[in-house]
Amino acid sequence: MATNMGSIDRLIRLVIASALLYLGLFSTPALAWDLDLLPEAD
Repeated sequence: MATNMGSIDRLIRLVIASALLYLGLFSTPALAWDLDLLPEAD
């Protein structure tokens, strides 16, 4: 049971880390686009 819970905990941490990485990669350019910080946003 303990090892099973450990696996679930590791899986949850992996999902959270992946979600944060995804948001970090894709929210920043979107934010820059909204704030007209990108040259292409003419």
